[in-house]
Amino acid sequence: MEIEGTIPAVLTIPHDGFATAVGPIQFISFRSHVSNTRPGDRETKEIGRQIRDYCVSTWHSSPSVITEKIQRDCRTLEIQRHFEDVVESRIKAINRMTDKIPFVFDLHGFMKSPPIGAFDIILGTLHRQSVGHSQVDRILADRLSALDFRVYVPTHETQVDEKYTGEELAKKQLILPLLQTIALRRLPVIAIQLEIAYQVRANTSRNHRLVQGLGDFIHWYSQSNMATIHHPTSE
Repeated sequence: MEIEGTIPAVLTIPHDGFATAVGPIQFISFRSHVSNTRPGDRETKEIGRQIRDYCVSTWHSSPSVITEKIQRDCRTLEIQRHFEDVVESRIKAINRMTDKIPFVFDLHGFMKSPPIGAFDIILGTLHRQSVGHSQVDRILADRLSALDFRVYVPTHETQVDEKYTGEELAKKQLILPLLQTIALRRLPVIAIQLEIAYQVRANTSRNHRLVQGLGDFIHWYSQSNMATIHHPTSE
């Protein structure tokens, strides 16, 4: 399902949406139906909805939202490709309408912190490949840290015991994370795989704080010069 926005930002929710009827696209109400999403990604759709609603009510603008229900079954590859095509179409539509570089926030969740440390948020960037020479991941991390979230920001180098950096591959289905698909298709975009811990999603006040922090960052990015420079695929 896709909801078109008004600014160069896209929220993608690949695992907590609704199964698409591939062929004729099946649009289902954003607020209906309780999904049987895996616990690791549960509530990411609701967080996406709240971020969009916050942006509309506070900043009178909205990011685009694209949801899907990519699970490990026989239709996964078909649904995955459809989801990727919808994301690519939205990015190209933004490129046609503005000189701003679209920012994709790929929303995921995790139940257990990786061995490298106990974090609330992990900002996956393919070890900074998906943000180019910009500092947007570090700026976002600073903003979220100021809201009392423990944020892990991967560097250019792979660290022992890292997880959720955007490079994990579901080997049995050969499913690529969206960040890798964006890189392979050389899409003109900045992207972060935003991994949200269960303890944040399950806590109403922390969840509300996260929604506001992300909504404010999205507004800041859409108004900043960073949206027009440091393109990750322009080198």
